[in-house]
Amino acid sequence: MARRKTADSFRVEETKAADGAAIWVVHGWTLDGRRIRERHRDARMAIARRNEIESLWLERDIRAQVRVTWLSIEQLKEAEAAMTLLPEAGDLMRATQTWLKQGLRHGPIDGPRFDAAVDEYLKWIAGDESQLRPKTVESTTYLVRNFERAADNPRLCDIDAVWVQSVIVKRWENVASRDHVRRIASGFFSWCMMEPRRWIDSNPASGKIIRFRKPPKQEPGVLRLRECARLLVACRRYYKGRFLRSIVLQLFCGMRRRESGRVTNDQINLTDGEIRLRGDQAKTKGRGRTIRLMPVARAWLAICPKHSIDPETSSDQWEIVRRRAKCTRWPRAVLRHTAISHFFRATGSYGETAEWAGNSEPIIKAHYQGRVNSEETRAFWSMFPTRRQRAAARTSRASG
Repeated sequence: MARRKTADSFRVEETKAADGAAIWVVHGWTLDGRRIRERHRDARMAIARRNEIESLWLERDIRAQVRVTWLSIEQLKEAEAAMTLLPEAGDLMRATQTWLKQGLRHGPIDGPRFDAAVDEYLKWIAGDESQLRPKTVESTTYLVRNFERAADNPRLCDIDAVWVQSVIVKRWENVASRDHVRRIASGFFSWCMMEPRRWIDSNPASGKIIRFRKPPKQEPGVLRLRECARLLVACRRYYKGRFLRSIVLQLFCGMRRRESGRVTNDQINLTDGEIRLRGDQAKTKGRGRTIRLMPVARAWLAICPKHSIDPETSSDQWEIVRRRAKCTRWPRAVLRHTAISHFFRATGSYGETAEWAGNSEPIIKAHYQGRVNSEETRAFWSMFPTRRQRAAARTSRASG
């Protein structure tokens, strides 16, 4: 019959060794009834050993047991999870040695945390090596920082597609915004894969892995003739025409909003009737284009003030102008869509319209043909700034 264990059965006694040093003796019993007497030079280790052998008796009927270890709670959980995946106990050491020899050479275990990698990436895109425009650097920095704030700062080697998708879904609700942020994140992870970093081996934000269902594409919005006329008058009268040139460049030259803000006064050649956009001013960097000015565009640009302001940078004032022009609806890039639709109706050429607008012929065929009729187009290209010019255009149109 096993001896009944009491509180004194497991204890630690302090004594001295032959050399006079203090030692601590642990007294206890094993599960099979053998007596334990162990000597320790460290009092903490002696107490830990006493607790271990006592816990074996207290918890001998359950699987979980107390052990003396220097591992943290997180390390113990990770070790237990790894042991459940391995067929034998000794495989954990062999798997670790294999990883140190083969997996470590790729570098992800030595890679930084997510926030540190983001800091390095933002420094890189702000430098000359990235060759990005200031506006692109600004928008990319904003989105990457928002992505970082929504994340929980894991190690780069632990990031997978499920984690990336969960962060994007948690932070952004709009489907188009989610796909845009995914492309920005994909650029960041591709940068992490490049030499000399090699922090990760694959791109977890690749479009082949993560796909957000895009909403059906809407047809380009086009302003009616009365809306165009009221908008031109409102811009001309408001604050000495501070928005007029930007509106004219978009409405009669088919420029994108940011392209219109990059045009300088010396690029507007009214004598030859053209505007030459450099490669660094166009949307597709490195591919400039020459925009032919229609007579109505030349007439309006001749009276525009030299200094113009982008309406998007003064949203409050721009709302005032729109209310005065009674333009309640304002689809995305509506001025540019209106210009391209009327230009294609006037020329009837896919290639010429694509060259004029900086698009491709398939885009012109898919979005801009049949948006307006011939009578509307003739009236659109006759919206001159003065009555005399408008009357002459009507006379020419009637005689023609």
